[in-house]
Amino acid sequence: LTGYNQGVISMGTSMGDEPIKLASTDPKTSIFNRAGYIPMNDLLALERSSNSYMFKIALLLNGTPYSYGMPLRLKDDTFSKMRNNYAQFGLGVKTGIDLPNEFSGVSGPSGPTMGGKTLDLAIGQYDTYTPLQLAQYISTVANGGYRIQPHVVKEVRDPSQDGKQLGQLVTEVGPTILNQIDNPKEEIDYVKQGLRRVYTGSHGTARAQFADAPYTAAGKTGTAEVVYYGPLREHYGINTINLTHVGFAPYENPEIAYAVVIPWVNTNLAPHYYQNNVIARRSLDKYFELKAKYQAEKVTDSNVKQPILPAITEEKIGENEQE
Repeated sequence: LTGYNQGVISMGTSMGDEPIKLASTDPKTSIFNRAGYIPMNDLLALERSSNSYMFKIALLLNGTPYSYGMPLRLKDDTFSKMRNNYAQFGLGVKTGIDLPNEFSGVSGPSGPTMGGKTLDLAIGQYDTYTPLQLAQYISTVANGGYRIQPHVVKEVRDPSQDGKQLGQLVTEVGPTILNQIDNPKEEIDYVKQGLRRVYTGSHGTARAQFADAPYTAAGKTGTAEVVYYGPLREHYGINTINLTHVGFAPYENPEIAYAVVIPWVNTNLAPHYYQNNVIARRSLDKYFELKAKYQAEKVTDSNVKQPILPAITEEKIGENEQE
């Protein structure tokens, strides 16, 4: 969408997937293609998670189309072009959630000699984003380009008069549109086709987990190389992987958006590689299971029981006890 917005590609643009070799650097590749050349358009690039295609978009944004062994010196505005476009979706900026101390993520340094990092930024491996930012970003795509402020609070009421009935409604928190992205609807809908193919396409990176789903959904998988600096100091400096997954459902008329992040996975991916997809599928299954259950029981917001809970209780709940 950033490439469309900046006019460097258009819907259907073809650019082959191949190792990207810049001067004095090791090649940067897609996971599925370490050596060859695979014809690729934008929808297939989303379906297969083509790093190379996104690298080439970044190079076009810099005004320097790819050629083997090329030197790369960044123009002054390349980083800002990308980050400003990403921010429209909620990436790298605060989401506006009604909780204190929200973190906006971490932006790496930029400059004319940071060309390789621009390629990393094009695939989400340089700046860091929170799971909530990822959910806001995919929901912005899902709903046609509107970034919506997330809320924890649904409504505010006066204190109960009798300890049994809820107090009078004071404020009901409705949807707040923070901004609309610059891309037209047809470009957003086109990208959503690519995200649908991630789940259903013959090369879709989440096909194994979603192709047989009894509902329609769309999403994007992610694998980011990171260095461990978590709570266990003895592991500082070890190369690890963050597995991510974002999506929305139903595809035709989205109701929910979701983001999964599994940090610090062992670089031996074989036993773990699809767990981000498994978590997303199980979560979505449970959502639609509960939706069907509540519809069958005719449970709605207006008739669900909402007991008044005491502000203080003497009840003690053990950490290992189940209710």
